Amino acid sequence: MNRAASAVLDDLERACVDAEKALREQRWRDCGIIWNRQRRLTHELEFALRELVGGSAEHKLALKRIARIAKYRDGQLKRLRAFHASISKRLATLGRYRSYAKTIGTGTRSRLLDGNY
Repeated sequence: MNRAASAVLDDLERACVDAEKALREQRWRDCGIIWNRQRRLTHELEFALRELVGGSAEHKLALKRIARIAKYRDGQLKRLRAFHASISKRLATLGRYRSYAKTIGTGTRSRLLDGNY
């Protein structure tokens, strides 16, 4: 027996808040677990919505809640993409510094600096 759409939506909203906390604390393993839970809840919600009568008050309320959840999750995704871009930029800068450091330590010295004319 399937749960009611409102109960599934309650759990999905809680999962979104849990994901937000995990994102802010950068607990990436927890994020993966929570996103998997959200995926399962979204699947369960699809089945629960099939049982609702289209156009009913409960169906309209469910659609409003779904739109709010989607907007919330889009905001999370936008912040996660910005974080990813920031990390990517930092790693590229770090790679350039490491590459530069390797060229300095290769053992090819300038004769002028060594005093060996």
